This record gives sequence, C-alpha cells and structure tokens, in this order.
Amino acid sequence: MAKILKRTDRIKFKVGEVTFTLAPFTYEQKMEMSECITTKAGVNRVDMFKTQTLMLKYGVKDIDGVEDYELEFDSSGNLTDECISELLYLDQSIPMLSACYEIHNGLPDKLLTEGVELEVVSKKQKGN
Repeated sequence: MAKILKRTDRIKFKVGEVTFTLAPFTYEQKMEMSECITTKAGVNRVDMFKTQTLMLKYGVKDIDGVEDYELEFDSSGNLTDECISELLYLDQSIPMLSACYEIHNGLPDKLLTEGVELEVVSKKQKGN
C-alpha cells in the first residue's frame, strides 16, 4: 500500500552500525535539488554531488553509531556546511546518499541500494 510521508515523519537509514535519521524534504527543497544542473559541452547534466549535499543539508536530523560526534545545525535547522563536509568522510555516507536519492520523489516499496535498511517512523499527532 502507498504511504505519504508527513513532515513530522522520520526516515531511518541503517548502513552497517550507523543510522541516519532524515526528515522528508519540502517541495521547495526538492525544487532546489532539481535545479542542480551543470552544462558541459552544451549538454545539461544533473550535478549529483550538489544534489546529494543538499540532501544531507536538508534531510539529516540525527546520527547514531558514530563515536564522539555531534551534528551541528544552523538557525534554520539544517546541517552546517562544516558538518556536511565531515559527514562526507564517512564510508556509510555513500550508500546512505544513494538510498536518499531513491526516496527523493517518493517512498519505494524496496530500496535498490544494497546494504541499507529503511524504516519510517511516524510521529503521532496530538489527540490520535
């Protein structure tokens, strides 16, 4: 059955011993990601690295399984550029980013990225 992610839901990607907790993207964030285009030799191409760093910036809200590390957020609740740079050094960030790209336009029944476990945690609304 199809599932619509609410902004209060959280998506957990487990890669080995590391768990990344992400918030669903807003449509404005998706629009910004879709505009990550470069032109080379007159051909427009998706700038995957820029798209993926925006996914980190806007999506990641928590990380577990990394020793002596705390995420840093800006005043808008997004990861800082320095924190993004540091997370890119994790071996687990590569499969996590691939899985993150898979959910960019919806929640698939099964992830194609090997070695990544997916869990959606729904936050109950008051009164429910």
